[in-house]
Amino acid sequence: MSTGSLLPFQLSGSVTIAAVSTGSTTATLPTYGDVIVVSNLNNAPVYIALGQPADIGGANSIVILPMQKRVLNTNAFVKIVSAILTAGSGNVVFEVGVGTVFS
Repeated sequence: MSTGSLLPFQLSGSVTIAAVSTGSTTATLPTYGDVIVVSNLNNAPVYIALGQPADIGGANSIVILPMQKRVLNTNAFVKIVSAILTAGSGNVVFEVGVGTVFS
C-alpha cells in the first residue's frame, strides 16, 4: 500500500466487558490489531485502560463519554483491556482490527 492510502477498518475480533462502578473489569482481546474501537453503551462515562489494568481510573486512563465511540491507534501488542464506569453497570465493547477509515 502506498503512503497516504486509505484502508477501510477491518474487524478482526471483539470482546464485551460487563463494566461496573464498584471496581475494574478486565478482559483479553481475542486477537491482535493496531486499531481498537471502544464503544461506551452506557449513560455514564467510562474509564478504560489498555494493557495496564492496575492504572484504571488513574492518569493513564482514557475517558469515553456516554453513548460514544473512540478510535484508538495502538501497537499490535495490546492484549488486555480494562473498564470501570463512573456510575451503575453496563457493557463496553472493544473491537480490534486494522484500517484507517471508519464509519
